[in-house]
Parts: sequence; C-alpha cells; structure tokens
Amino acid sequence: MPAELSKVLETRRYAAKAFISEPWHALFHTEAERWHSFDMAVAEYEALLTGYRRFGYKLVFLPQVSVEERRAFILKNLK
Repeated sequence: MPAELSKVLETRRYAAKAFISEPWHALFHTEAERWHSFDMAVAEYEALLTGYRRFGYKLVFLPQVSVEERRAFILKNLK
C-alpha cells in the first residue's frame, strides 16, 4: 500500500463505515482520464481493502446492480 494512502486512512478518518465497490469488468473501460488496466484496478481495490481493514473501517460492499438500486442500497445503509 502506498504510504500516502496509509497516512490518509489513518489521519483523515471522518466515518467508521466505508462503501466500497469491487472492479466491475462489464463497466470497465479505458480513456484518457482512466488509463490504467483492469488488472491495475483490481490491485488498487485489493490495496484499499487491506488499508480500510487495517485501520478498522466497517466495509459495506456495493452490489453490482443499476445506479438506482445502488442509490437505494446506500441510502438504506446510511440509516
């Protein structure tokens, strides 16, 4: 895990719960702003999981469903 990410997860905490979404191959595409590969996205996701868990965050995994269903899921889990 990059040192910068570790420092942010430890020092800039504002909530105990973190929503996280695993890389979704069906939606993944590269472009000028998103130049990294799907494999790089998976590696970044795994680093985030490690970091969040290391610093005691409660992870809530977003389902791979429509935007509206994700919205409803998030709102339900914020209550």
